[in-house]
Amino acid sequence: MTYSLYPYFWGRKDRWLDTSKLSNPTDPIFASFLQAGAARVVVPVRPGYEMMVSHYLATDQVWGGGQIPHVGDELYISIVQEIQEQQDAAGGGTPEDEPWEVTLPTTLAILQQDGKLPVLFS
Repeated sequence: MTYSLYPYFWGRKDRWLDTSKLSNPTDPIFASFLQAGAARVVVPVRPGYEMMVSHYLATDQVWGGGQIPHVGDELYISIVQEIQEQQDAAGGGTPEDEPWEVTLPTTLAILQQDGKLPVLFS
């Protein structure tokens, strides 16, 4: 979800003075919310669920008024599937070439003469 807050003058004119004086010294984001005259909120909706969200906004009934989907239902999507889709983890990818070795510079120093790490546990 993303939002944009608009200044007090986007609100009702008779509330401008009161709205512009509202504050919260410990939370500047909340203070800007209090002083906003209007807000624009964008909520992402998964493709195929647009009508259900519209129905909910119009009627306050979840899932088109029916039962919440359970595992195996057509509308049910597992959290694993959602995470994979968010990360573009579509299976079946093919590598473009052979992997290569990369050496990164480091500020670490080797203190032993032979360059071997000590064995701490055996």
